[in-house]
Amino acid sequence: MPTTPDTSALLSGFNLLSLVQETFVALCAILLATGFHGAWSSRILFHSEGVMQRHLSAKRFNRVILQCYLAVLGLVLVHLAEIGFWGLSLLIFDLTDNLLEALLIAGSTYTTVGFESDSLRPGWKLYMIFIAVSGLFNFAWSTSTLMTLFTQGREAYRLKLRL
Repeated sequence: MPTTPDTSALLSGFNLLSLVQETFVALCAILLATGFHGAWSSRILFHSEGVMQRHLSAKRFNRVILQCYLAVLGLVLVHLAEIGFWGLSLLIFDLTDNLLEALLIAGSTYTTVGFESDSLRPGWKLYMIFIAVSGLFNFAWSTSTLMTLFTQGREAYRLKLRL
């Protein structure tokens, strides 16, 4: 005769209020991180497109390609700032002992590399999942930004080869 799982054992350690609190804080943090990413990646995209178009019109093809590389650098800095934001949030909510540990956990989770162990205090274990989701979406956003810019960069390179 099959046995049914004991529901009290399944729910042991589950605290609905803690889950709601953690989810609310994490969603607010995701909104801040994504808003920051959106503002800066859009700024990088629109600025770079304008600069690249001017250089393309003036047949300064190497400068178009250079602007692509500068956009990559800009997006890397945006991601590093976001890792810093997530690290600071771990410190603000007293989830880690020091800044270095907070940055390592945030960076490992945001990039979904996962080399840092889960050392957050109980009641905040899901926070790392929110950091990872933020990183996944923001890296995808950066990829689409770069694909847009590299289309112009590829055009500049082709025109340069024809000269």
